[in-house]
Amino acid sequence: MQQNSHVVPWTQVTPDTFMYGSHLEITKQMTYFENALMPSGCVIHEWKVMTVYSTDKAIPQLPILKHGHTYRFTFDFDVEPAGGVYFKINFKKRNGVALEHIIIQSKEMDVTYPDEAFSYEIQMINAAATSVHFRAIHITDQQDEVTKSDLTISPILNEQSETPTMNVICVGEERLTRDVIDGVHNVILIEHGRLDDMEQMVTCLEPLARGYALNMIGYTADTNRLAHQLAISLNAKAWVTSEGDLDEQDMAMVHVYGQVLQSLHQLVMPLFHKSHHLQDLDRALLNGGIQS
Repeated sequence: MQQNSHVVPWTQVTPDTFMYGSHLEITKQMTYFENALMPSGCVIHEWKVMTVYSTDKAIPQLPILKHGHTYRFTFDFDVEPAGGVYFKINFKKRNGVALEHIIIQSKEMDVTYPDEAFSYEIQMINAAATSVHFRAIHITDQQDEVTKSDLTISPILNEQSETPTMNVICVGEERLTRDVIDGVHNVILIEHGRLDDMEQMVTCLEPLARGYALNMIGYTADTNRLAHQLAISLNAKAWVTSEGDLDEQDMAMVHVYGQVLQSLHQLVMPLFHKSHHLQDLDRALLNGGIQS
């Protein structure tokens, strides 16, 4: 049995982080928060699945969940005194109106994502805490089995809040080698994506288009086509390794990369992993002009 699991750390200060009189230390292993005078009932920090950078000054940190699926939320933290914080999950409709919420006062709870929900957010709320050592929230799909054909959209990798772009990579069946996304900011991986899943993918990615320029990236015939169709649907740019794989419509949205290196390495190309093409991407352009 295989389960999809996401790890959500606390890696940034946002307008929803309570900073007045607070001491905050963010490291790779954990985040330490201290404020003995903070009123109870106030939000210490909030994680969102959708943000608009111009107003939120933050990038999304929560994974996209599937309607009707049950997820186990596990909260890994220590607090003084015991019971000094609790968590609240807010579900929202497409128009941003509250749908329902769940209060979690334990360190683990199974939650079913409502069919009517369009987005959600998680709040850590003070209940007379003086300090919190926060490590992560683990969100694990509790369905019996995740098959190889299940569409998966990752949380944001290599996140950089100052980068104005989101780089969505359509992953082929052979997956990716570990280093091909090094230096690319704000990466989202779409795995097992098919043209039949287009509506679901567009619904998940559309909110990001409100605050970021989107780059849809392919590297094989199938992923090039998928990236191109996503770019058309989301008014984004498609980065592909060949125009020959694409429909003729909206070709102005296409940026072809890596062709010079492909011709130079033609004899040894069959020896390379297919995802090696991603190493030829122009990192500066993908990152909105921000160097790695």
